[in-house]
Amino acid sequence: MIEKFIPYFSRFQVPPAGSVFEALLDGPHDAVAHHAGARLLNPQPKGGPRALGMATGIMTTTPTLAVTSKGTVFAALRHRGVARSRDHGRTWEIVKPPDSGDDTHENGEHGFVHLDRDTDRVFYITWMTVRSFGERRPHWTRRTSGSYLSWTDDEGETWEHASLGHDTWDWPKILTGPAVHSTTEGYPNVIYFRAMYPKILGPLAKFYKSLDGGKTWAPTAQFACDGFEPGYGAVGPDGTIYLDEIYTLGWRSGWRGSPYPYRWKEQGRLRVVISRDEGDTWEHRVVTGAFCPLAFYGIQRVAVDRGGNLYAVWEDNRDGLPYLSISRDGGRTWSRRMMIAAPGVRHVQYQVNIAALEEGHIAISYLGSPRRFGFINLPYTPDGRPYSGYLCECFNALDPEPVFWSASLNDTSRPLIPWARLCDAVGEGMHVTFAPDGTPWAAFTRVVNPWFPIGPAVFYRTLPTDLYVGRFVRGQ
Repeated sequence: MIEKFIPYFSRFQVPPAGSVFEALLDGPHDAVAHHAGARLLNPQPKGGPRALGMATGIMTTTPTLAVTSKGTVFAALRHRGVARSRDHGRTWEIVKPPDSGDDTHENGEHGFVHLDRDTDRVFYITWMTVRSFGERRPHWTRRTSGSYLSWTDDEGETWEHASLGHDTWDWPKILTGPAVHSTTEGYPNVIYFRAMYPKILGPLAKFYKSLDGGKTWAPTAQFACDGFEPGYGAVGPDGTIYLDEIYTLGWRSGWRGSPYPYRWKEQGRLRVVISRDEGDTWEHRVVTGAFCPLAFYGIQRVAVDRGGNLYAVWEDNRDGLPYLSISRDGGRTWSRRMMIAAPGVRHVQYQVNIAALEEGHIAISYLGSPRRFGFINLPYTPDGRPYSGYLCECFNALDPEPVFWSASLNDTSRPLIPWARLCDAVGEGMHVTFAPDGTPWAAFTRVVNPWFPIGPAVFYRTLPTDLYVGRFVRGQ
């Protein structure tokens, strides 16, 4: 199996369409049951899940996942397309959605995949290569405004497309959910597109929405937020949109036309950005007790379950550990924070992610280290700690004393990110999601060349990391 990795490890490029990879399996590893504060249950309950990791050998820096009702797994590549697995992650094929004239995913950036659970439609989006209407930046950047969106209703066999957001730039994301006050046509849900405005890095987050399945798009009435780059987002069962935002650069947003006043008391705090009217108006709610000024941009720190309960997770800069807080009233008030790291984890990387399914059923992923002390934990910079990819699942998060099942997806003696490295290795985005059968899946990047490139890997076309996915298995 390892022979299939070598050709692309030598070039460190996203592989061409049609390439097939057989994953190198790691595990399964037993999960342990614990309460908040890393308090192990004694005795351990029987029949707990086991964690299975899969090193794919597919070079990327922006892994997000979608698992359809048929069990097909799609993983976003940095550009070009998606990796698709029809056998629960054991083999992967590179699938490239077709171009539309000069608009293409080829050499794009920030590839992102989203699944509409109600319709099984899979979306894939990139920015930077929409030449049909893109405003070109100075020639050395080779970037255009706007994003190129593709979607499939048949497991990636055929694709439709749209070029959208002509006045937006990086960090494009797609969300879907029920309409609040609009009437949809030809497709049951509202499709939301969000990217940064008015230039690269924003700092304003601008929304567009489609009421006809992606054929036409119109901007919403107001910018969502201005603190830098918000997270992936989630839509509740009532159509409410939720985003996570580390309030970082609000002090300069007035220069870019932000409608929101600078709130210095919220600097460095985790905020949930909320719209209850399809993106026309927004409110910003600080998560009580969440302090994370060094995390900068959003990932997937908020999730909403089918009962409308809202969850937020983050790496707290005061002790470097992951925390969970819950809101039962749409983000207006929050529970006391709970430290949810697995026993033995002493520090986590700032990208803590969460997904929710039924009421109280959540999954959390993070990069965890047994080493407490190291360098400062900033985006794009090595911090001298080794990290493994952890997956955590809880079925009763709304109970007074919830039980968490946690495990590393990789053998911790071979961490995904070694302590000795010059590349940042983390990329821009990890992910956790649920398959329709309730199985949690997580995506990470794994370092395959720790000494190159120096500094932010996301600025290079030569990539030091590959796609590493994992899931919980039951009854084995």
